[in-house]
Amino acid sequence: DRVLLGALWGTGSGVAFSFYTMLNRLQVRRHSPQVLSLGQNLVTAIAMLVMLPFYAGRLGIRDVSLLAILGILCTAIAQSLYISSLRGVSAQVACIVSTLESPYGILFAVVLLNEIPSTRTIIGGAIILAAAILATWMQRRPAA
Repeated sequence: DRVLLGALWGTGSGVAFSFYTMLNRLQVRRHSPQVLSLGQNLVTAIAMLVMLPFYAGRLGIRDVSLLAILGILCTAIAQSLYISSLRGVSAQVACIVSTLESPYGILFAVVLLNEIPSTRTIIGGAIILAAAILATWMQRRPAA
């Protein structure tokens, strides 16, 4: 079943991302976010070079350009900003706020792809937004 498989991959991604956040939260105290991001991306690039021979003939200039944009904007910059946030907020708040990726994706799909979300999707996005706002507010509130 594709839905079950997708849910399992998504769950695995969430678990991996939580480890990513915890490890970066520990490391950001000793190293700059940019150094951490650079190191992580270098290791990833080296690991992915193994796959290059399988795709080299299928990638055109447009594909490589789009991959460069994804790598720089959506990975390197986003990752550096996320790691930087770990200096100012708890790992829990950073994880909750990072779930805003879903509502942003929905909004970008509306604007860029003309995809209209269902009512359930809009409600889900609103719940995520409310949780992120509440978590941020609770973090900023002085302890009673």
